[in-house]
Amino acid sequence: MRLFSEPMRRAARVLAVAGVALMLCGLWTCADAQAEQPTTGSPEPRRRITVMTYNIHAGLGVDSVYSLDRIADLIRAEQADVIGLCEVEQKTQKVNFDDQAKLIADKLGFYHVYGPVFPRSTGFFCNALISRFPILSHRTHQLPNPNRAQPRAALEAQLDVGGTVVTVFVTHLEVADSGSRAVQAEALAGIASRTPTPRIIMGDFNATPTHAPETALMLREHNDTYALHRVLVDSRWLAAQGPFERDYLKGGYTIGVFDPSARIDYIFASHDIGVVGEIGAARVPRSPASDHLPYVATLELPRKQAGQVLPAVTAADATRGTSGSCVPGPVRPLSTSPDSCGPLVAVMQSQDVKAWYEDMGWYYEDDLDMILEMVAGIEPDGPECVLVSADELDGLVAEVSEGPVLLVLSNARGMSERQMRTVRDFVAAGGRVLATYQTSLKTETEAIAGEYGFGLADLFGAGLAGWTGVSPMHDAIAPIGKGEVDAGDGAEAVAGAIWEGVDTAVRLRVPEGMVVKPWPGSIVLGQWSSQSGAPSRALPLNAAIVLNGPVMYVGADLLSWDTLQEDSARALAANMVRFMLGVNR
Repeated sequence: MRLFSEPMRRAARVLAVAGVALMLCGLWTCADAQAEQPTTGSPEPRRRITVMTYNIHAGLGVDSVYSLDRIADLIRAEQADVIGLCEVEQKTQKVNFDDQAKLIADKLGFYHVYGPVFPRSTGFFCNALISRFPILSHRTHQLPNPNRAQPRAALEAQLDVGGTVVTVFVTHLEVADSGSRAVQAEALAGIASRTPTPRIIMGDFNATPTHAPETALMLREHNDTYALHRVLVDSRWLAAQGPFERDYLKGGYTIGVFDPSARIDYIFASHDIGVVGEIGAARVPRSPASDHLPYVATLELPRKQAGQVLPAVTAADATRGTSGSCVPGPVRPLSTSPDSCGPLVAVMQSQDVKAWYEDMGWYYEDDLDMILEMVAGIEPDGPECVLVSADELDGLVAEVSEGPVLLVLSNARGMSERQMRTVRDFVAAGGRVLATYQTSLKTETEAIAGEYGFGLADLFGAGLAGWTGVSPMHDAIAPIGKGEVDAGDGAEAVAGAIWEGVDTAVRLRVPEGMVVKPWPGSIVLGQWSSQSGAPSRALPLNAAIVLNGPVMYVGADLLSWDTLQEDSARALAANMVRFMLGVNR
């Protein structure tokens, strides 16, 4: 007998589940299912590295003192592991034929490579990389120079960081001509986007954070490592947001050594690289050793992924246990036999999420009511739908033994560690989850959760996630083109099922969301696009809908009242619920 037996109509009610019933039917061979889940113990910490970008002005300080020792001492004091240098002279007459990068690296006991930009009468003017870690390979990319100004280039190098290959780019863009800078940044972004490894782009961009296409181009596929800039945004869009711009521009200044007043030096990191949020992890040390200040950031490299651990989506037939109750399994068609168990949609309701909504000036109850209304409209004989308190989720584990149960986590930022563990237990027991937007992004204390910034990222099939508020780059979600879904048998059929009857890209009234890089084995079912349906970027870093076994994650606030006013969004959401429960039209 179901704990949730009373049908749910349009009015919302909070479900309090008392106790956990005995598990029936072996939970689709529960022991095997739980054995496949990640261990609940604390994972090994991700490897941290400290990265520095520094325009060294050929070693000539703002005090007119030439000294490479000061630069080496500064690197040592900041405990930097990977250092990108601009305005480096390699054996030129200007610096008495000093081999500058080699001299600095030798003082530290590090490796080094040059990226020549142009030759002088003797030697070269260069970008350079100094690294505590072995440098496996390197090359120099000449960047466009449309106005025939001083040549510009980007140094690319692959580092071996404890067995993880990391690609690092060091560049110095045009000084005077913003048009040339934009073209150079676009070329660099294109080169970097083809790099399959985790990557870091750093250097002197000669552009401030806002009103600058140069930085906007980097932010399309990278995070800015400075704390107040760690969002994926179009700089021009952000500049128009009024008061937020003042916060965005605070700190990180690298120009004006004695009285810093502007930021033009950056470290950008691909989204699989974590940005340490601790105070002082991103910083601008003071030194007179150049006419710039260095910028330093501590990063966390991704772990090697061991492969898919969650059950894969199959087209398995409905099965029954010996006790006569429904046996949950991977997403499958619902049995139509007279004594089969009906599907249940449980929408989590949280006081912590409500408080966050109120702080943001949003209407939490309206969103919940709209979800209930959408589910109630699913035909034929739509699933039962209830609200369940976030602190009573453990009762859902028993419900799974009675029939297919879909837990809806709509923009559920503010989940506690206990709640997230319960969601894992629910999935291990055979439950299905539909999660959206900022779900598990932060805890109830507003702390960043989880290895990838999401406490449930591995469950969602998200190897990384980054927030984006870009218009028109991410105004909508579009289906993946035919032939682009290649994550296993039946993937195209899955995509067809959730996009059935949705003929246009789903428009977002608020153009922001989470961009996801999917885990191996998960299925990408939707990608970020403009309203025309044109994809925003390359598919591997453009996922908006990901299916990972019994869990579907949508990077947008798809289930909000505002979004569900769109017919296409409502149809897509209904299709997702049908698919996750195995309910046919």
